[in-house]
Amino acid sequence: YKMQTEGEDIALCMSGQIRFYSQEGDSLGAITQYIFGGQRKNIYGQNMIIEGGRIILADAGWGMVKINKRGEGGWTQPNGPTNNNVFQIIANETGVYCSAGGVGGGNNLGRPITVHRYQGGEWDYFRYYSNRDAMCLTYDPREPEYIYTSTYGKGVLKIKGDDVIEHYDASNSTITDIFGGDEYTRVGAITIDREGNLVAQNSDRDHLSIKTREGEWGKLNYGMGRVDYGKKMICTKGGNIWLGVVRGSGNKLVVFNTNGTPLDDTDDSYRGTEGSTGDSRNKGRLDVTDSEGKTLGTKINAIAEDRQGRLWFGGDLGIFVLDSDKDVFTTEKVPFKKIKVPRNDGTDLADYLLDKVNINSITLDGADRKWIGTEQQGAYLISSDGMETIHHFTTGNSPLPTNEIVDIAVHPVTGEVYFATGMGIVSYRGDATQAAESLNEGYRYEGAQVYPNPVRPEYRGEIRVCGLVDEAHVKITDIGGRLVHETISRGGLATWDCKGIDGKRVGSGVYLILISDKEGNETLSKRILVM
Repeated sequence: YKMQTEGEDIALCMSGQIRFYSQEGDSLGAITQYIFGGQRKNIYGQNMIIEGGRIILADAGWGMVKINKRGEGGWTQPNGPTNNNVFQIIANETGVYCSAGGVGGGNNLGRPITVHRYQGGEWDYFRYYSNRDAMCLTYDPREPEYIYTSTYGKGVLKIKGDDVIEHYDASNSTITDIFGGDEYTRVGAITIDREGNLVAQNSDRDHLSIKTREGEWGKLNYGMGRVDYGKKMICTKGGNIWLGVVRGSGNKLVVFNTNGTPLDDTDDSYRGTEGSTGDSRNKGRLDVTDSEGKTLGTKINAIAEDRQGRLWFGGDLGIFVLDSDKDVFTTEKVPFKKIKVPRNDGTDLADYLLDKVNINSITLDGADRKWIGTEQQGAYLISSDGMETIHHFTTGNSPLPTNEIVDIAVHPVTGEVYFATGMGIVSYRGDATQAAESLNEGYRYEGAQVYPNPVRPEYRGEIRVCGLVDEAHVKITDIGGRLVHETISRGGLATWDCKGIDGKRVGSGVYLILISDKEGNETLSKRILVM
């Protein structure tokens, strides 16, 4: 991997060892194992420098390693995941979780089933013995501490901490193996529906599998044809389940509804780009086209539903939307459309939002804005209606290590945005969190909270007022009642830069934070000390 000269000698950092040679090519010895505290450890060196007789390595297993020429030394691992591999990332009030698997050429990549997690300011991981690749993640909002991960060969795991709570494969569920055994029980997209039932897309098979909250399994047969895997599946407010297909013959987008009977698919409704025309459950072909018949996507990577019930789809040809899926089974032509953004240049011209940009992910923040992850153009934050681009982060204006954004997650409590890229994870402190239902019962807080408090002289960041209701009205005054700052919360979060109306930093003192909901029916006050 790396060659470096040391005086007149040559050092090579290779897979599993470090070798030394003379300029003439004669071997001068090798280090084949590290020695940490008297214990021998394997070498996974990726890069190396030599300074003053000390060898410093970037090691895929141990982090940063410092040793002498006898292999003796120590190692330091940064507070982060154990590798850069991410297939999907999610966040809930218990933490941030990312799967480290993947597929390529129709098969899994042979990575150990690993789910990295970030909780309490520390990264750690869950790992399962099989090299069958952790894929998609989901959880039941009623039990957010349990995380489900699909795998490309070992079915579905329900995990909590380091423990496998339940393991579903061909031996104990309707998820089937591609060869009839249980070594290749491949599952792609998974979701939890409104009743708490687990729905799993059985890769390389023609059916979906569903498990009720009571633990009973059933099959959903919709004539889908062979599907390698889907990356995203969601259940909407109306109870419809949407599946986007990334790879496979036939369907690219499927919508179905179990009609409240998950174990009986005879009364279901479904639509897809393929399906049996003689099936009474089939409510018509689902063409992924606009009103002019133009194809909107040949693979669907991302699906999200916003507060208004609007569905956002992202794929290889950009973004398209559906204003509501209420009538999806009764409307002959489902009215998918692209969003036209006016140029505002004095003409009546407009451009389609992210037209023909390969979209990998769509995630909503607490203010109903959309974070968009792309294959090659970085990450976008767009307004709730899609008409305004608020941020566009790339390697040129942010710490993103690459413009390939695999997935994005927004923490509902802190508003922090996690970008899963092709070269690891980067986070950004967002300014919107999930809104509370009441000012006195803030989301995961005992009412609204203000931090930092007190504000010390050296602090130059934002003051954050969290645990608010959506679009809360926030006024900040000095102790004499003079208005200093006024804002509206984004979701459950309002921020203050500690500056007054004149744009200058305020002086020392106690300031009052006066909060009300947008109707003025509920009010709350807080105090903050600025030093």
